[in-house]
Amino acid sequence: MSWKKLRRFTRITFAGILTAIVIIFVGLFITTSFTPVPFITLLQEAGMVEGEVNSFKPKETPAETVLSDGTLLVSDIQYGDKYPNSFLDIYIPEGQEDTRRPTILFVHGGGFAWGDKTVGKPKEDDESPHYLRTLAKNGFNVVSINYALTPEYDYPVPLFQLDQAVKFLQEYGKEYGLADEGVIFMGQSAGGQVIGQYVNIQTNSKYAKQLNMKPTINLNEIKGVVFNSALLDGNQMDQTDNGLKNYLFNAMGRLFFDTDDLKKGYSVDQSNVIQHMNSNFPPTFITDGNSGSFTEQAKDLDRRMDELDIPHQFNYYDKKTAKLTHGYESLLTNEYAKKNMEKMLDFLISNDVEPIS
Repeated sequence: MSWKKLRRFTRITFAGILTAIVIIFVGLFITTSFTPVPFITLLQEAGMVEGEVNSFKPKETPAETVLSDGTLLVSDIQYGDKYPNSFLDIYIPEGQEDTRRPTILFVHGGGFAWGDKTVGKPKEDDESPHYLRTLAKNGFNVVSINYALTPEYDYPVPLFQLDQAVKFLQEYGKEYGLADEGVIFMGQSAGGQVIGQYVNIQTNSKYAKQLNMKPTINLNEIKGVVFNSALLDGNQMDQTDNGLKNYLFNAMGRLFFDTDDLKKGYSVDQSNVIQHMNSNFPPTFITDGNSGSFTEQAKDLDRRMDELDIPHQFNYYDKKTAKLTHGYESLLTNEYAKKNMEKMLDFLISNDVEPIS
């Protein structure tokens, strides 16, 4: 084959591949405008979810592991059987079971479609300090839960599962070495919506009745709330400064809230953390990134808490300081994530939360 023919063949082949890619993306865009199910399912199967998306069996054999820093990790404990993925992990500092200390109850993010309670690989020692292990090293018991994922399960299933996990810990926590001095609810991204709505149920009786739920925890047992890059207002789920993320978040939100329009969905309005908050809400620490994240929602929450006179701190770094993306706070190799961790711990201590290491 001559050089001229080879070049022509290459151009035609490249053009054909490019055309095929464009057709696939156009088809996917058109399909997603009707239903996001194929798009999200494709991403889950492509590796966004490890193993089965929703399973009534744990992904690993339940085990107790002493990590290199002395933390005891009790993994894959089943806390319920009504919904899939009803498993949790417990981190106990230095393996000191039955030591009375505050418990952080963590709910992971992932747009309600993926994510995992492990938040990375807690059993490995690498260059990036593991977020949940770091919390344990600072004197907290840490409980991290999984929950059922969309599109097979939607709102408000994760809320029900969090309630089941809390009841499980109230009944069986001591069997796993938890001797509580109160609980701190912490949620990242979609997990922030779940814990925020749950705490609203505990602190707002009228709102609890709307959802046909009853408070599970005494208000004085909730020592604090931490929102990490949290979804707080589903109406704004697709309103970041990143077009691709907006497209993805819109697809996830429409599936989870079972609506064609995030601006009109009843469940979207019902789930709004900011709207249903009252002055009983516990002391709260808020942080968010400044790029491709829910920054404006965090600012809205900060203003709302000012109005309600709720003790809180909003830790935010603008783009002039550093570009920080959605979920930056868990990447503890980042100097601003480290600073945020220090500020969060100081805030909790200043509000009478005494970790014990």
